[in-house]
Amino acid sequence: MSPNLDDLRRELEMQAGSAPAIDPFAEVAAILEALPDRTRFLNTLLATARRSFFADHGAILSHHRLTGRWFAEASYELDNSAIEEIKGLSWTVVRETSETAQSLLVSDARTHEITRNSGSVRAYNIQSVLCAPIFDSQGVWGVIYLDNSGVPNAFDEESREQLRLFARFCGIAIQRCDDLVRLSGPVVATIPDDHAPSAAAFFDFISPPMVEIMNTLQRAAPTDVPILLVGETGTGKDYLARWIHANSPRRERAFAHVNCASIHANLVEAELFGIESNVATGVGFREGRIKLADGGTVFLNEIGELPLSLQAKILRVIENKELDRVGGDTAVGVDVRFICATHRDLSAMVEQGEFRRDLYYRINIFEAHLPPLRDRMEDFPGLADHILKEKCRQYGRPPMRLSEAVMARWATEKWPGNLRELANVIERGIILGEGSDLATESRKAGRSRQISLPSSAHSGESLTQLMEQTEAQIITQALRDSGWMPARAAARLRLPSSTLRYKMSKLGIKPPKRVR
Repeated sequence: MSPNLDDLRRELEMQAGSAPAIDPFAEVAAILEALPDRTRFLNTLLATARRSFFADHGAILSHHRLTGRWFAEASYELDNSAIEEIKGLSWTVVRETSETAQSLLVSDARTHEITRNSGSVRAYNIQSVLCAPIFDSQGVWGVIYLDNSGVPNAFDEESREQLRLFARFCGIAIQRCDDLVRLSGPVVATIPDDHAPSAAAFFDFISPPMVEIMNTLQRAAPTDVPILLVGETGTGKDYLARWIHANSPRRERAFAHVNCASIHANLVEAELFGIESNVATGVGFREGRIKLADGGTVFLNEIGELPLSLQAKILRVIENKELDRVGGDTAVGVDVRFICATHRDLSAMVEQGEFRRDLYYRINIFEAHLPPLRDRMEDFPGLADHILKEKCRQYGRPPMRLSEAVMARWATEKWPGNLRELANVIERGIILGEGSDLATESRKAGRSRQISLPSSAHSGESLTQLMEQTEAQIITQALRDSGWMPARAAARLRLPSSTLRYKMSKLGIKPPKRVR
């Protein structure tokens, strides 16, 4: 059932003449750079698809054949605190794609027979959806899902066919990644050289709270004691955990990042501790992430989401350096250093009986409370410049700059999403910017953007006419801002070029005659 890579290459070449923005093999180097860090690898696959199809939101979802449950392998701009409660996508489309094993295009989710009665379509203003099955050797492994919350018809048949091919590529790539992880075992580090923090401080903080935190962590990093990082979402706990690992004696061994909030409770034990073969029909041996990181560091992000039963098992690993695989009857030795992170108040959870007291005292020998960005604005200019340089290098763009006026304006804002929000805004600005100028209007871009209705809104025209006028205004303005170059305008609007040209023809939008 799994496609051959040469067959897939030939099929892609046959369709090269009609291919839209996506070219999977052109980005294969960036994808392979993420190996063998499975989480980063899958997020890179998703990012490639999202950029290529200009999708607002996306996810790679796997289907557990034994339990029938879904698991979010990677997601973008979706709330996946628990996969059964993941918010922001159309589960109707996901299940239809999985059951039929066929790619699915929903041009207008409000009128399509599959989605017109869907509550999620109405709740999250989902307009257009693309979804394609991902295959492994046993059949449908999962799906890749993309949607657009802008205008209907954001995707077309060409997009559907290209996503189908890309999903086949994903199936091959994921199998190769899993094979590499199994073969490489615990000695393969999960931080590529070009992304690994150096042994020096990764940023020279000047705000008093961060200076104090870094002074403490510089002393704790070379030891083996567990460290607890506490702070709001987006304050940099993930990056700081990697910095601690890179400054420890374990830096040459594996770094395993486990987001406890993104793994379903019924699957987390097997993911962390592994599973023996023949536990159930069709289930093969799988090593857990803790054992794969043997000799290295395990980063348990959002540890407050772990069930109490698994908290006891983590405590046993810390104290006794051994674990039990699911279905196993023999303890397995393991030597890892734990770094944990949470945005919750674990001490309050202890008092409420939601978190084990003994585990809490074992993981917070060194506890660092990362302040939100709004409380350390002395670091803001340096952080913004640091992130801008990193993102320009990531996208292969020449150096870009932030003007003093923009920096001053941004420094007065609250940034509720902290460093993650700042990084997202800068990333968007790099993509939409031209030359050395960052597109700073991206600060307010997003799903909740408001658009002024045309002045004819009170002239008695129908809703369809008003929507077409508004759509024409948006497209025309994007074309003006892009020098009437449809490819650039399509990128600004996050639409395939073919879809933009179709809309220009439908709405009668033509470039001014003076533009040649």
